Amino acid sequence: MPGLILMFSPRQVEKAMGLDGISNRLLEFSPHHPRLMNLREIDRPVFEGNNFEFVKEGQAWTGISKDKLYVCFGFHLLWTGVAEAWLIPDRDLGKKRHVWHRASLKWFDFIAKELLLWRFQAHVCSENPLADRWISSVLFKKEGLCQRYGPDSRDYAIYGRLF
Repeated sequence: MPGLILMFSPRQVEKAMGLDGISNRLLEFSPHHPRLMNLREIDRPVFEGNNFEFVKEGQAWTGISKDKLYVCFGFHLLWTGVAEAWLIPDRDLGKKRHVWHRASLKWFDFIAKELLLWRFQAHVCSENPLADRWISSVLFKKEGLCQRYGPDSRDYAIYGRLF
């Protein structure tokens, strides 16, 4: 993909997401960040043993509101035109859901436009109704079920959003 920029600074992404960069801001993601968060029990198995080796610089961020980490998120390019999105929510994300939900809608559009994506996809644990509702609310459609897909052998639904 000649001329394609695969790295985005936290400031670039803040601007695209409509964040003020002060009370709601981004840091470059670190594998240490999820360990500082209050994860829900259903999310723990996925992230406690994960070394995040798939994360590349400029492709993942941590969202902070008033010095509390609320969400880690990013993408990795599978091949030209297709990327996988991922997200780690703090248990208290609901307190800031309006800020981060609006920002996430803008984020998907920004990344898709910048990388000329025709597809974003994500996997969601089938036993996680909160995550299921959220991914649907950011315009992803459920496409199927991946049996025993997760690190804890749980089933995961695959969702896609076309651009």
